[in-house]
Amino acid sequence: MDEISNEGITLKRIWELCKKGWLRILVAVLVSVLLLTTILVSVQLGTKEEDYVATVRFNRDELANGKTLFGNDFDYSNIVKMPSVINNALMSCGYTEDEVNKMSLLIQKATSA
Repeated sequence: MDEISNEGITLKRIWELCKKGWLRILVAVLVSVLLLTTILVSVQLGTKEEDYVATVRFNRDELANGKTLFGNDFDYSNIVKMPSVINNALMSCGYTEDEVNKMSLLIQKATSA
């Protein structure tokens, strides 16, 4: 310790310390790399996107084919955006009621834009 305080920290002194502790430094670097790799892999696996599908069934063949009872075109995109349909789809995916309410509001804002 007296050497450091008298001479100060020099490159030669740092090199001598590294030579004496090269194995410790190597182990520390390997552990750091392993830890960083583990964290990055777990973050990648944890943020995997999942697709959810909601099925809307119609009681009449005409509606399923995109026509009304009178033969006009039937736009079912508005039905899919209905809060009750969205909430039922989210509940069937296993979300809690609070989560469903929050996500439903976000979905409604996104689809109304």
